[in-house]
Parts: sequence; structure tokens; C-alpha cells
Amino acid sequence: MIPVICLLLISDTVFGNVPISDFFSFGQSAKDTMLHPNDDESSSVQTISVVFEFFSEHRKQLFVNTNGLISFRNAIRTFTPEPFPKIGARIVLAPFWADIDTRRCGSSCGIWYRESTELLDLSKATTEIRKYFPVMKHFNAKWTYIVTWYNVPFYGASASGFNKVGFNMGDDIHFYSVEGSRTSKIIDLPNLSNVGYPGKFVFRVDLRDIRPAPTPGDPGQCFLKAADIVFVVDVSLSIDISALKNLMSDVISKLPINDMECQIAIQSFSTSAKTELRFRDHKTKTEVLAHIVKMNTANGVSNLKDALSSTTQMFSFYDGPRSYAKRFVIIFTDGLMVASSQLKTQANHLLSFPNMMVATVGIGSSVKHDHLELISTDLNSILRPSANSIWKYLQSSLAVPGCLACEVDFGGEIRILLDNSRSIKQKLFKEGRQFTYTLIEELIYFNLPNLNLSVDIFSDEVTEGIPLQNISGMERKLGGLSLVEYTGNYVNQSLLSQHIKDIGMTSSSNSFIIFISNGVFLDSHLIEKLKHSANEQSIIVSVGLSEDTNWGNLEDLATYGYFVFSSEDAILLARHLKKEMKTMTCT
Repeated sequence: MIPVICLLLISDTVFGNVPISDFFSFGQSAKDTMLHPNDDESSSVQTISVVFEFFSEHRKQLFVNTNGLISFRNAIRTFTPEPFPKIGARIVLAPFWADIDTRRCGSSCGIWYRESTELLDLSKATTEIRKYFPVMKHFNAKWTYIVTWYNVPFYGASASGFNKVGFNMGDDIHFYSVEGSRTSKIIDLPNLSNVGYPGKFVFRVDLRDIRPAPTPGDPGQCFLKAADIVFVVDVSLSIDISALKNLMSDVISKLPINDMECQIAIQSFSTSAKTELRFRDHKTKTEVLAHIVKMNTANGVSNLKDALSSTTQMFSFYDGPRSYAKRFVIIFTDGLMVASSQLKTQANHLLSFPNMMVATVGIGSSVKHDHLELISTDLNSILRPSANSIWKYLQSSLAVPGCLACEVDFGGEIRILLDNSRSIKQKLFKEGRQFTYTLIEELIYFNLPNLNLSVDIFSDEVTEGIPLQNISGMERKLGGLSLVEYTGNYVNQSLLSQHIKDIGMTSSSNSFIIFISNGVFLDSHLIEKLKHSANEQSIIVSVGLSEDTNWGNLEDLATYGYFVFSSEDAILLARHLKKEMKTMTCT
């Protein structure tokens, strides 16, 4: 059961805005019990047929109190509202805590209450919750408890103290007071709301945090947050487990994990697959994060095929997935495994599920991009190891169709730096030059109107091969690169660092610096200097030539191992650059 409290606070018989027609039915015709006319008293203890989960309090009994309170531990006769938080026994819902006296009501006022599973009440409760919590579009009410203070008067016809609206769990953590409570400003209550309907407040009270309904216009309403997500995690010997756990923890921290929004399962793999968490475990965010901390590297190679087979089983009914939820499998791996037909078959089995997305996150010092493409839903589902990138991917995939007006643009800057130093042979320089031709031709083919590109050749000097210009006019400039000759000189490190710094001062937010080299000219000091010289928003890509390549240096230079490529990957790199330069603006 998901506890939600809906406070319809003010009726049109007093001074407010919520008409009686919006209330749940009440009175004798609704088979209510009437609290006998009294001053400062309460009902007898009411045993209810379900466990009401009020944060960490789980209750099967309650009291209806004359002075505008529903309490769970004992009856409350206090007529002067107390400040929240109130530690201890004050476990209360306060629709309107005031000094109420019903002794002279007659038939014109009264306090009515009932437990109900009547279809009419359940239907109204379902409609209310689905309306104010769009994420709970599959919610169906199974139980209600309805209390109505109808036209009740203050003691002596005037208040003895300022009134209060809210709730208190008694733990100094979970409490809420409507603005103006216990002050003269409570008179403004009819104009207040947390759901855009003056006089009405709605809260969800079973989660670790207080969860008000989203206000109208809240962008959060544009997202279907019901998602079943399996993290498939490569823990083989080639993986830096510490960096992987930090990345996963950053992603988990962004997700709304609970039984109505995101459910999490985890599958790890090395030589064999291991189920870490299942959907049916219903782990909280804190518990998922604690489990990630305990994960360790396994002594083996990557057997993703078995992991995908086990992951497929996790979407069986037995393991607790939800039929209405969007399904995600997010695979964290470097792709250093055998790209077999069985692997593709297992990926296809997953993709055959309705509402399924399979994304890959390239982790490690070097990534096999073609293997990631083999198992991903599409190119846009190949993600760099950035918590923000993964979170944006999930958000865009969960957006309600038609809810957001989005414009997609592709643009940015690509600065290519081609190694022409003595650390490479003449034929490697020609290989790098050919890679540059192919990369640019592919980018021209994509017809990206807002992309600017330049080519610089470096050794003892930095020579401008193609000045920074729009990609649309680049084709006729390619012939100029064929005139650049091999120099065989040393790299001027200071000049190269200054050039990178100059690029950083003028580059756009979508900026890529591509080093095409064998990496021999690099050392740890120069790598750090070049990274420090680059704009913080720039991504450094390294492309290794075919012979005598120091992959360790190139991997250290790249922003992520995800941005390390070989000289055979020109077309593949062009596709990834196009994806990375995609900007989506939604309103």
C-alpha cells in the first residue's frame, strides 16, 4: 500500500475555495460514524484493516480528535496547536488543528469518519492521486480513511490560539507545517496549496523523504519515472573498480528509487555472471549504494554473454519487474570481450522485450566501440562514463511523448592536431593524414551546419593546415593537406601547450581536441600540462597510429578511455563526434 494524505482543508461553508462537491461523501448517507458532540475529546481507538505506513511508523490503529487531528499513538485533547517538529508521542496528521467545540452543533455541523473500500471512494481517491502525482499513473487505491470536520465552530465562537495545518512523525525529521501556521497569516490558508488548487494539499508519506505532489507546470511531470533498471557491471581484471564504483554511485544518487518510480537490479560479470541485486529485493537508494561499495574486481576475463542471459531472466515475473515500467539495461564495460554471434543473440533477446532500452557505458583506459555498438539499442545509447550524460539519457528516454517541445541542434568545434615529429615515421604521418581526410569527409557527409573545424600540424612548430572554419566549406581545403611534408623534427612542448591554451580561450562549449599520433612524444609531465592547458569543457580525443604506438600515453591523454581510437576508426569516430555534439533544448 502507498500512503497518500489528501487534505481538502476549507469548504465553501466557511471562508475558503474548495466546494463541498469536491469532498469525499460524508454523513449518515455515507454510513459514517459521527463523533458525539464534545469539547476537546476524541473517538475511541479505531482499528483499521490495513497497516498505515507513515514514514517509519507502521500503524493499525488511530484516533479521530475533535480539535482537527488524526493521531496514531494516543488521543490528543490539546486545544492550542503546538509547533512542529514535536518529539515523541505527537504522531499526527493535522488537517486543521484548532480549538473546536461541537457541543452546540445540532444538525448544522459535526465530525464524521469511516474506513472505506467502497468503489466510489476508491475511484475518487485513484483519480485524485493520478491527477496530482503524474508518475503514479498506474496507481489504484485499495483502501481509504475519510474524516470530515463539517462546519465546526471554534470554542466560544473565536479561536483561543492561532491554528495549524500539517503533520508530524515525532522524530525531528519528518514534519510539515503549512505556511502561516500558528500565526495570524493562517487566515491566508484558503489561497494556499501545493497542487495549484487553493485550499487543497496532497502529500506522499511512506518514503524516506517528504514527497509533496509536483506543482502544475513542474518539468518533473513530463517524465514517466516508472523505470526498471538493471546495471550490468564488468568487474573483470581490465577494469578500474574504484572508478567504476564512483561512477555508479554518482548515477544512483541522481535516481528516484522507490516502489513507484525507479527499481534497481545489479548483475556483475567477469569469467561468470553474478546476480548482485534483484528487483524483488526492493532495495532503497541507501542500500543500493552500500552494496556497490562492497563490490570487488574478480579474477577473470569478460563473459558478457552469460551476464546478458542472466539479465534476461531478471525481467521474468518471478524477479519482480513491473509490466508498466520502462525497461533499461545499462552495461558498464570496456568492450574487451569476444564479439560472438551468441553475444548479439543475447542482446537481441533483451531488445525483444517491450519498452526496453539497452545502453552501454564505455569505461576503462581503452574501449572497443564496435563491440558496444553491437549490443546497444542504437548509437545514441552508447554513453561516455559521465553521471550527467547517463542521467540525461534516462531523462530523455522517460519523457512523456508530446510533453516537451524540444529542438535538436548539432554543433561545436573540432580541432585536429596531426603529429609530424621525428617520433613517427614518414609512412605513419601519411597514415595520420589519410585518417584526417576520411574523418572530415564523413563529417561533411553528416551536413552539420553549426560545426567548425581546423587542422594543425605540430613538430618543432605548429603549422596551420586548415584554419578554423565551417565544415560546409572544408572539402575544397583538403587538398592543401597533401602539400604538407614530413619534417622529422622534435616536438616543441612549450609551443604545443601554449597552442592548446589558446584554443581553450576561444573554443565553444562543445569542443573536441583530437591528437593523431603514436604517443611517443608524450610523457607524464607533458600529458598533465596539455590537459591543464585545455578548456575545462573541451574533450581530448587521442587516435593511435598503427606502428610503435604507446597506447598507455594516448589513454592517459584522452579525457576518458572512451575517447581513445585507432587509425582504422575514422568513420566510427565521426559517428561518435556527431552524437556527442548533439544538443537538445526542451521547454
